[in-house]
Amino acid sequence: MITATILGNISGEVKTGETANGKAYARFMIEWPKKLGEEWKCKFPVTIYGKQGLHTYLADGKHICVSGRIETGQYEKEGKTLRSYSLIVSEKDSLEFEPDGTEGFSNVVYVGNLFGDCTMRYIPNEKRTAVASWYAAVNREWDKEHPDSYPTDLYGERAEKNARKLAKGRRVAVVGSIETYSYKDKEENWHNGWKIVSSSDPNAVIIFENSKKPEMSTNDYQEPVGDPKDEPDEQAAGFAELPPDVEDEYFNF
Repeated sequence: MITATILGNISGEVKTGETANGKAYARFMIEWPKKLGEEWKCKFPVTIYGKQGLHTYLADGKHICVSGRIETGQYEKEGKTLRSYSLIVSEKDSLEFEPDGTEGFSNVVYVGNLFGDCTMRYIPNEKRTAVASWYAAVNREWDKEHPDSYPTDLYGERAEKNARKLAKGRRVAVVGSIETYSYKDKEENWHNGWKIVSSSDPNAVIIFENSKKPEMSTNDYQEPVGDPKDEPDEQAAGFAELPPDVEDEYFNF
């Protein structure tokens, strides 16, 4: 189970066309403030299916609210395996045009099972904030052998309190928001990623005590990128503009 909603502005070109079976689609990036009033932006790819005539209304800068499910995958490019992700809006999902100036936001609710045990680290700040991180498998109704993979962070005292319970196979219900980031590796190559950050509500993460381990291939597990001991500064961690060549990696999935 997954429901994701983003309110923000269309950023850049909107690509439209038809799938092999004749279904209309539109693809674009949507952006919104990392937090209300902050300069840094989050950006996320959106793919809308089955809504005819949409290309006449979608344009750069348009303020919209979209709801659907986040789908993840991978593909090969120049001998490398690349990750992909997009908010999928189907015919049954919601799309609304909002007045300009409305503050943007994102919200995600999902129920899934942990691919592996959560990892713990501490941000080197004055409070030495604890962070519990994990990848959750959320089944697709039409393809249960290849679940979507959702990277998730839980912060503070709740992270320390629940870390031991967040073991491989454990079933969790999570309420949070999407954060995106960009950074350079040691070879100066740009990488882009995303994660779900749990809400500050104490009930935002519910751990089901009697959950069973999911049956799935270990190939579905996505190892976190970078050194989990390092906490990059705010700009390096992203919330900055994505590099100009990111488009193919975001939309080919």
